[in-house]
Amino acid sequence: MPDLLLNESNSSQANNYFSMELARSYWSSEEKVKGYVSTFIDQYGDLLQSLHGDSADLSFELVHKIKGASSVLGMPMLTETLSHLEGHLRNEKALNKEQLSQLKSVWIETHRVAKHPAELSQSKLCG
Repeated sequence: MPDLLLNESNSSQANNYFSMELARSYWSSEEKVKGYVSTFIDQYGDLLQSLHGDSADLSFELVHKIKGASSVLGMPMLTETLSHLEGHLRNEKALNKEQLSQLKSVWIETHRVAKHPAELSQSKLCG
């Protein structure tokens, strides 16, 4: 699983959570990316935010679907985390509290960075 304690600059670390450049490689404009990211947050945000130790809300199919969406929306850390969980679920194993906590932590940071991509660009200019 990805380690959240990265020893990188803030903007570089933020790119691990959301990369407009990566997302733009799939979509034709920044405005489209922002619209799709907003839709993604609306569709999956509450579920990901509300995960807890005994959550049975995540099926293999749902994790696979969220992983695919996050991969084309420039969310590499979320995609990687979901990929690990997908493999675990593929083997018909339930997710444990630690795995759900890790996913929730990655989601919180991804959401924070993706909601404010302009701040990421500004930190690159200032740093």
